[in-house]
Amino acid sequence: MKKTFALLHDLNRDLIGEHAKRTANHQRLVAALKSVNQIVQKAANIRGKRFPIPLLDSLLLLSFLFFNCDFAMIISISHS
Repeated sequence: MKKTFALLHDLNRDLIGEHAKRTANHQRLVAALKSVNQIVQKAANIRGKRFPIPLLDSLLLLSFLFFNCDFAMIISISHS
């Protein structure tokens, strides 16, 4: 009986550990998606407007960091 409870305890501990990993990964994913969404919203807001230089510089940097591409390329594709 002790062996059965020990095995159950080990299994439960493993399940809780895996759940904690999934929760942490989900929280990181949500944070990353929020950042991407903010970039997309800023790009949509400045589309067709004159680009304020500090905002454009920050969008270029963020697009390079997140997408490893040029923000100007994204804008030219979206205008096509």
